[in-house]
Amino acid sequence: MAFMGSICLLYLSRSWCLPLVAHFLDVSEPPTQVDYVLVLNGGPKTRPFVAAAMVKAGLTNAVLLTTASPTPDSEAGLVPPEQEIYSRVLLKRGVSADQIHVIPGVIASTYDEACALARFLKSNPANSVAIVTNDFHTRRTRSIFRRVLDDLPVRLRIVSAPVDNIRADNWWQSAAGVKIYATEYCKSVYYRLRY
Repeated sequence: MAFMGSICLLYLSRSWCLPLVAHFLDVSEPPTQVDYVLVLNGGPKTRPFVAAAMVKAGLTNAVLLTTASPTPDSEAGLVPPEQEIYSRVLLKRGVSADQIHVIPGVIASTYDEACALARFLKSNPANSVAIVTNDFHTRRTRSIFRRVLDDLPVRLRIVSAPVDNIRADNWWQSAAGVKIYATEYCKSVYYRLRY
């Protein structure tokens, strides 16, 4: 009986407690002036637009991209590689080609992106870098990048990009939202244990 009461209470409080699950993952900060903005892979519909807006607002003059591992669709020539999509978006949004820099090396994870940025900053020192990712990905991103860049004197800003139709106040109302948030919690535990 107590179990059923708990389930009933959880169901009735879902509109209050489920947004907290999403807000916990979001540690993003407002964009500010930075030397570089790094756009993480995995969000071509939103992330490069945030970086372009930062350039247009005069908050940075340099956008960094990484090269993601090829997908079967990009290898088959059905879609361009993600960094190419990002570059096209940036160019269409008014970022000049000389403001876009692709960090060498192929990456397969957020950890790889942090390592690529660390290598880049060792030969291109900077005081500050904004990292653009989606809101649900910001806590894990901040943790990984802080750990990898710990020995470099660089200030990190984690800036979030929206996810179409999936927000903190409705993520549990769609299968895609449940998948995104459940996967992010699983990845957070995995990264905490692995790195």
